[in-house]
Amino acid sequence: MITMSRNLFFLASIFLFVCRLQSATSEQLEAACRSQLRIIHEALTYYREATDGELPNQLGELVGDYLAPEILHCPAARLKGATDSGNAGLIDLSASDGRIRGYKWELAVDSYVRTDTKGRPYQWMDFKKHQLMTAAGEWVPLVRCEHHMTPENPEKRVNLAAGGAIYESKLYWESLFTHLVPFQYNLPDLIEYALQPLTHFMPKRSKEADSSMVDLRPYANAMLEHPWIWGNWGEEMDEFSNELSNGIFSASGVNFDVSGIIQLGGKLSDDWEKSFVYKYFPEESKLIEVPQSFKTIHVLGGVVFASEIGAKVAFLELISKDGVVLSSIPWEYGFDVIDMFHLDKLDNEFIAGFQVVWTEDLIRRGKPAKGGLIQMEFRNPVPDENVAYIRLKAGEHFSSPFIAGLTLE
Repeated sequence: MITMSRNLFFLASIFLFVCRLQSATSEQLEAACRSQLRIIHEALTYYREATDGELPNQLGELVGDYLAPEILHCPAARLKGATDSGNAGLIDLSASDGRIRGYKWELAVDSYVRTDTKGRPYQWMDFKKHQLMTAAGEWVPLVRCEHHMTPENPEKRVNLAAGGAIYESKLYWESLFTHLVPFQYNLPDLIEYALQPLTHFMPKRSKEADSSMVDLRPYANAMLEHPWIWGNWGEEMDEFSNELSNGIFSASGVNFDVSGIIQLGGKLSDDWEKSFVYKYFPEESKLIEVPQSFKTIHVLGGVVFASEIGAKVAFLELISKDGVVLSSIPWEYGFDVIDMFHLDKLDNEFIAGFQVVWTEDLIRRGKPAKGGLIQMEFRNPVPDENVAYIRLKAGEHFSSPFIAGLTLE
């Protein structure tokens, strides 16, 4: 067990700071809060060493051998007068739920029960422990402070992560780490897919696939039959996925190796619903290795949301071995691509340079809808260059592009 002497000096400085709270700026208050979170992380480290890696059921268990209780009071909460046991400024050591008062402890043993997108109950603590096992595990907040919100940033949280980092986020911290775990796989009913690479769940590459069909398995960040558009919109392309018994999809004489999709988020929107959607995925894909030289790129995919005609909603970047972008091929909305829910407007609105190759009845925002995939074709503008990689990148719009298949000719 450690003794309180380890943080006495810091505690004394905090008391001196508290005496000057009325004149402290919001930046100073947050700096003091972050200092306290570092002390809490140190206490958690010692606690885990003493308990064979276990975490406490609530923060109050650190008080005594590891922390002075004052460390659990955010200085900004003191300034607000929020330090009695009946409000959010002070942890109530007699309370059974360690999340409610003071700094929020995310792994309280008797935490509240919620329901997932399929209506099944789950306990918050168990869900957070699963998140700790994902690729984003070191960034999972153990402790959160909500006392630094402003009118300009009403969702602001200051987080103490499992790996010791202290960082700012909005309510959904997961949106900062979609390059590690796409947002929707942090949903309770899909969290199991975040515990292993998606390639573990994908069908193996067909013997019929040749070198012209790019293997997207190492780069895919969503499964066709999972709710990759929106967390509770239902099984997105389950019928299409069921058709792919051997993984090969043929359209207009072109074969695609299809196992999952590369889904990107678009730019943030003023529409809160769309803004939430676009945080699910990164704004660009990983570098997709090119297996051969080519003159034509065939793409199976589309975009999720509509944009204005002519808007550049995505780019295919052609990249050399040393990382130089040799060319950037735009997807112009209405000409090269269309959103998957507006295929019925083709006759009177768009000048289409693409082909609709699949349609399916889906559930969109809880209502029946028809969605689909399109096939696009692009000429390689640098056929004499040695293209080593292709990268899909979202444009300056909200459309949210995706690729299900990529074939080079």
